[in-house]
Amino acid sequence: MNLNRILALLKRDNTIMNRSKWRIVEWIYFPLSSLFIWGFFSIFARQYAAQIAIMVLIIQIYFEFSQLAQSTATQQMMEDVWSGSFRELLLTPITSLEYVFSRIIHSGIRSLATLAILFVGAFTLFGVNLLVENILFFLSVAALTFLGSAAVSVIVSSLILTLGREFGFLSWSSTQLLILLSAPFFRLRFFPRLCSTFRTSCPTRGFSRASGNSLREELFAPHVCNIR
Repeated sequence: MNLNRILALLKRDNTIMNRSKWRIVEWIYFPLSSLFIWGFFSIFARQYAAQIAIMVLIIQIYFEFSQLAQSTATQQMMEDVWSGSFRELLLTPITSLEYVFSRIIHSGIRSLATLAILFVGAFTLFGVNLLVENILFFLSVAALTFLGSAAVSVIVSSLILTLGREFGFLSWSSTQLLILLSAPFFRLRFFPRLCSTFRTSCPTRGFSRASGNSLREELFAPHVCNIR
């Protein structure tokens, strides 16, 4: 891979995205509005179950992060295809690996910036001290979440290119479906029989179960319930 070509692609993507003012709604408005919705709910729910309230808020933060990381990379690829610029890029010395890698890096920068805002908001506005006290753990979970989202974005983009534009809705709906089928915080028996079959073969099941178990251990440990 050529670093200069990757940097050139990143500069191009950044210029295009900065000119698309409506992207602010996707990167800032939706994540922040979800933070406030579930943050206020967590404050209300703490009088009944403090750990569960915090868990719901943290799960929502990671869901927004995963959704944004996956959809940003996929939608960028699809916009290049639909605008015709993808064919022009293929005529240049840029390789397919450099193209995909630059899209993943760009989506990572954007989504990690949003994740940082959500972490700061959860800590300062809703008193989730757990995020700061166990920052290395939550950053490692964020890194694994991003890797999974990046893989899903590549797979989904390939499916859309193969199946056609009619399946473009997969660019923003696939992550939500995978999270539903992964179900890291409740057991398989809670699913209807048909959903249980799909969940067993879900590619993100193992990672989600491991993350869910680790998060439950962190949240329900006696020393982490330090809530302002």
